[in-house]
Amino acid sequence: LPSDVLVSILEKLSLRDAVRVGVLSRRWRCLPALLLRLALDIASLSSDARDLDDHHDILSEAGDKLADVATALLQSRRPPAGGNDNNNLDDVHTTTLAMRFYLRHNYMSLGRLLDAAVASGKVHATELTITMTCRRSLDDDDYQNTERSLVGYGRRFRALFDACPAAYLGAVAQLTLEKMSHGKPDLD
Repeated sequence: LPSDVLVSILEKLSLRDAVRVGVLSRRWRCLPALLLRLALDIASLSSDARDLDDHHDILSEAGDKLADVATALLQSRRPPAGGNDNNNLDDVHTTTLAMRFYLRHNYMSLGRLLDAAVASGKVHATELTITMTCRRSLDDDDYQNTERSLVGYGRRFRALFDACPAAYLGAVAQLTLEKMSHGKPDLD
């Protein structure tokens, strides 16, 4: 079968299964690098099925795996011929990178990885789901601490946004912020 047909088949699999298929033959080994959409979710890289929000060691381990997998996948991709031409949507290397991660541990290194991938032309668009581990409490005693935590996560997001302009300005096709508060509107 032609490579484009094989890639079409791989796109119907999870990213993990598509990469695993690469061990079937030398010809299939390079096919995951041709996928037009890469979807990485921190939860799928956890070695433990428990809720990541409540298990910070598991969350840190999964965050490290997410960074390793994203780095390996992006290193396997070549930038489009002629450099970063985000207007060339027909280029085989035009990729959407969908990623779900927490604003904890290594969030800034993940942001810089995305930023470099967009700047190099390896990724054309991003679909980001950014979440946090703070649970909203309605208990009066915990409410102010919870609100401070939510605003703190909002500040982390702002720092991430400011530090990684290529990943956010013009490349974000979808941005979902889960369980976050920005306090007063200061995201001019």
